[in-house]
Amino acid sequence: MRERMIDQDWEALGKLGHFLKGSAATIGLVKLSDSCYRIQILGSAADAGSDPQRTTLCGLVAQVERECRQAQAYFEHIFRQTF
Repeated sequence: MRERMIDQDWEALGKLGHFLKGSAATIGLVKLSDSCYRIQILGSAADAGSDPQRTTLCGLVAQVERECRQAQAYFEHIFRQTF
């Protein structure tokens, strides 16, 4: 996502949001899924959108990165307890 954001490839960013939204929802990561949904919607409209939309997208990408790190830490903790 960060690479697509840096390249300002908003359409590809929206597609990545769509893909990750479904994956996150499947394993119960509701906050992450919601953030990805917002990226999906804004990314598909960002090419014709305003600078505030693009700024919002950049913030959402940072939020998704944080949420992914939190999910990773949670799953690593569960894995260590289980095995």
